[in-house]
Amino acid sequence: MKKEPVSRDFTLLWSGKAISDAGSAVTQFALPLVGVIYLHASPLQAGLLTSCSSVASALLAIPAGAALDAMKKRPVMVASDLARMVLLGSLPLAQALGQLTLVQLYVVAVLCGLFTMLFNVSSQAHLPALISSDQLLRANSQLGSTSWIANIGGPMFGGVLVAALGAARAILLDVGSFLASVVTVCLLKTPEPETERRKARNFRNEISAGISFLLKHRQLRRLTLSNAFTSWSLMFLTPLEVIFLIRELGATAEQWGLINGLACVGGLVGVSCIGWLSRYMGTGQRLWWFGLSRGWGMAIVVFAQRGLVGLAAACIGWFILLFSASIYNTTQQTLRQQICPANMRARVHTAVLSLTGAGKVLAPLLGGIAAETFGLRAALAIGTFFLCVAPLVLDRSEQESGTRLTAEAPAATAN
Repeated sequence: MKKEPVSRDFTLLWSGKAISDAGSAVTQFALPLVGVIYLHASPLQAGLLTSCSSVASALLAIPAGAALDAMKKRPVMVASDLARMVLLGSLPLAQALGQLTLVQLYVVAVLCGLFTMLFNVSSQAHLPALISSDQLLRANSQLGSTSWIANIGGPMFGGVLVAALGAARAILLDVGSFLASVVTVCLLKTPEPETERRKARNFRNEISAGISFLLKHRQLRRLTLSNAFTSWSLMFLTPLEVIFLIRELGATAEQWGLINGLACVGGLVGVSCIGWLSRYMGTGQRLWWFGLSRGWGMAIVVFAQRGLVGLAAACIGWFILLFSASIYNTTQQTLRQQICPANMRARVHTAVLSLTGAGKVLAPLLGGIAAETFGLRAALAIGTFFLCVAPLVLDRSEQESGTRLTAEAPAATAN
């Protein structure tokens, strides 16, 4: 009986995330098309647009984490959703007035990146308060399934919306989804854990405590370095993929949406297999092997040729990449939540975001420069190489032993 309020609140959080993810999947598909198709963005400009979404994580994540650890999480989540509603709603309005520009896209991407970072950090830090520790892997798997379902339907539905309404107007669906998320967060009843009262807060010490905890913990340190390589590689590739598919492989916006959605089925299948895989593979083994197979999938995309066969090959490659990524991401997220004490989760999470953020800002720009210098296919090959290298940073001796990674944390002062 005591678990009923937790179950109800997790279901509410899950429902709100499902609706929000559906809208955001449409925006993730439509926003680059606004730049590429309607504003005729070059590869470098498309790379800059992608970089803008990571600026906030690079510059503000660490101080934000120190602040969030001492704050109630739900008000931050609600404010972040409302801010993103206003920002994204400005795009179709500007288009209707004939005033939409790349500069506005950049500004909206930067600010939405900031509020998305605040929402995600608050949500992940708050989740362990709604469920027990042994339910975290299952809960993260369920939340991941919701994201992948949205990623499957979002691009396909987004392709139809973009064709019917235009890319900017299609983003209105995301505006409404944030309102639904606000309602579900406001309906949560489980009391939030009391934050630690500090008479004289020293943000420098609090920030240092989060970074110190991360760097002194061997598993977290290696995992963060591997994640950084992965994030930089994917951000290097992301702005090039839509251009490669449309200009090199000859895909239409509708075909891009269909391929994107079908590839995301791989993510749903992967996250649905985690419970079964955890019975046969340790945490370390999942991180190692599915980290490697992400690069194998992307290699198939690099060699795809123009025409329907090439489009099918690209779809299969992205399917493998996303299947592997969903298993890897859910595993590493759960491990980090289990390792970190409650009053350190936001700081450790934002320290990870900040340590990877600078590279995520520069990587899309470097991808754009590489594409304009060497060509799209060569640039994709470069990004794929580094994606394959990323999991090699992990401690292979632990992976080969077949043992599970432990959650033993070093002593750290949670100031």
